[in-house]
Amino acid sequence: MILFTSACWKVCSIVINKGLRVRIYLLVITVLFSVSAQILILTASALWKSHELPFDWLGFVVFLSGLLCAVVGEGILVIKPIADALAVDSQFYRCDNDYRL
Repeated sequence: MILFTSACWKVCSIVINKGLRVRIYLLVITVLFSVSAQILILTASALWKSHELPFDWLGFVVFLSGLLCAVVGEGILVIKPIADALAVDSQFYRCDNDYRL
């Protein structure tokens, strides 16, 4: 986790766009908390046997933590850049049509 954090600091030092920097920070925080929570919960699950109720709940929380990390990662790394590209594309066509008139 220390190597991941230092790599993210290096990436953020290169980024010149403030919006992109905020997205990277959000992604880093989400991944760090999710992985930390999964490690702690999986360690705590060793206290119960597999057929007991707390073990099942801890497994569900680990699943939700991974799901949250995947959803935030997909939103930041896939959906937001596509939306930005489509917004730029629509502005390009609007500007291009203005010059033709």
